[in-house]
Amino acid sequence: MRNKQRMTEAQLRERLFLARAYIDLTKLMCGRMFPHLTNANLEALIAVMCVFVGEAEGRPPTVTKIAQHSGLTRQTVYRRLEYLIELGRVVRVGKRYYMAENAMEPDPHNRLMKILERARPHGR
Repeated sequence: MRNKQRMTEAQLRERLFLARAYIDLTKLMCGRMFPHLTNANLEALIAVMCVFVGEAEGRPPTVTKIAQHSGLTRQTVYRRLEYLIELGRVVRVGKRYYMAENAMEPDPHNRLMKILERARPHGR
């Protein structure tokens, strides 16, 4: 296996912050703008972000925790996680879910940092 570049702690914290914000913003916007929207890809994205947040916080989530945090049903979360496992993005160990080793590739062009810089208020 090829040696992959590891994220620094600061990069991990920034991604964790963005993941939490993304989950909350996605739930809010979809709930307000598209209350009847059912989109399997959106649900899978929300589920994988919940896995990322839980693992980054040192508490890899279960289906129940993801369902509670995301607002999705347990059955939907389970189906989306099975899909993510098939894609090789998530792994299951017992009842807990983790990001697969290759799920978060390094960002060679620092796109995340550029987004964060644009989002910060001027003068900070």
